[in-house]
Amino acid sequence: MSHQKNDPKPSSSQTDLNTEPRNRKPLVYALALVVVALMAYGYKLVNHGIFACSANGYQDGWYFAYCNSTAYGDYDHGALWYPLEPETVSFASDAEVLMVGSSRMQYGFSTDTVDQWFSQRGISHYLLGFSHTETVKFMQPLLEKVNPQAKVIVINLDGFFENRVTEPVAKLFAGGDSRSRYEAKRRWQKPHRVLCGAIPGLCKNSPAVYRNIETGRWIQYGKNPNWLKAPTALKSEEQQMEFDKGLILAQDFIRSIDQDGRCIFLTIVPSPFTPMKEVEYLAKKLGIPLHVPTPQGYLTRDNSHLDIPSAERWSQAYLQLSGDEIERCLTQPTASTR
Repeated sequence: MSHQKNDPKPSSSQTDLNTEPRNRKPLVYALALVVVALMAYGYKLVNHGIFACSANGYQDGWYFAYCNSTAYGDYDHGALWYPLEPETVSFASDAEVLMVGSSRMQYGFSTDTVDQWFSQRGISHYLLGFSHTETVKFMQPLLEKVNPQAKVIVINLDGFFENRVTEPVAKLFAGGDSRSRYEAKRRWQKPHRVLCGAIPGLCKNSPAVYRNIETGRWIQYGKNPNWLKAPTALKSEEQQMEFDKGLILAQDFIRSIDQDGRCIFLTIVPSPFTPMKEVEYLAKKLGIPLHVPTPQGYLTRDNSHLDIPSAERWSQAYLQLSGDEIERCLTQPTASTR
């Protein structure tokens, strides 16, 4: 009689021990993917998002306008266009003196000198300038939204009358999810402020710009180590053909803002390539007063925008040149310069 040798069946506990490592592998792999994804996202936030920029400018009466990073960049355009900062739009609308133009205008007039001059005279003013050397293609429809009541409008002729649409504006005009992207940028400002305040080393020091809600003044925190200072100078080459293209845009814009009793002035904040010939040509053809202190003898912080000491000196020279006319426009109902 043969005897069959029966292999003992593994106990349930032995089965669990044998299968547990195999069951655990997918879980470990999934967790590893999550960790890698979180690390990649964190790297993007810190190096390319809002956490790449300084959080030192958060305070009452200011909002975060721009971060010099590839994934965050501009918030300022959408903040006024939609508007996500309605108080800012209200102050811009109610200001007695409105200044429009580019970031060079913003830095040139964002000074204690300007704030004190207007404050001492009880005059409200607003700096409505934007990055990317903003043009009339955005400013004209924006002013239709803002509906400014200003009796004085100062236009900075720094690439302003050009028939081009800047990158932020192209995205605004395209519609789609543009508003939701700007709303997301606004939501990220709270964790940026809280986390960087609690853990200063979490944020880097790329340039960040904050806008004052009441006056539009900009303050920059952080810096780019690659930026080089350069003196202001006149642009070496200027084409008459380009002047005429700008003139057509200028005439249309002036018609849209020209009102009885409103004064319009032109200026140009100096840079290493100040287009004085174009500025003088446009002012003459338009018949609008041009107030420009000597554009040379100043220093830029980044080969483009005036540094703080130069901006203080230049804005003081500008107000010495134009201040009396600004006040005259505000005190005489029919003092239009047109």
